[in-house]
Amino acid sequence: MMNTEEVCKEIIQSIRGKVSHEKYTDFFLSHPYSNTALAISDFFLEQGIQTSSYLIKRQDIKLLKDCTPFIIQVKSENNKLFGIVYNIDVTTAFWYNPI
Repeated sequence: MMNTEEVCKEIIQSIRGKVSHEKYTDFFLSHPYSNTALAISDFFLEQGIQTSSYLIKRQDIKLLKDCTPFIIQVKSENNKLFGIVYNIDVTTAFWYNPI
């Protein structure tokens, strides 16, 4: 299962319950940019869920504390992964990285 697929699965389950594993797999295997934010946005659009994208600095993530849960892209050296932020307090973001 791809990181993008797993993130979408977690968010969908928290919103409305399960979607069949085949639905995720078929969608992401057929998407031309399957491991990108575009694929995540396209999947949610297909599910009738509106999305927005923001580019923010690490220190400004606290501005999104009332918007949880939300998906983030974490970059480290040569690796980019998506995760889900569930809660933000004054100094800490509580997030899940489904790999």
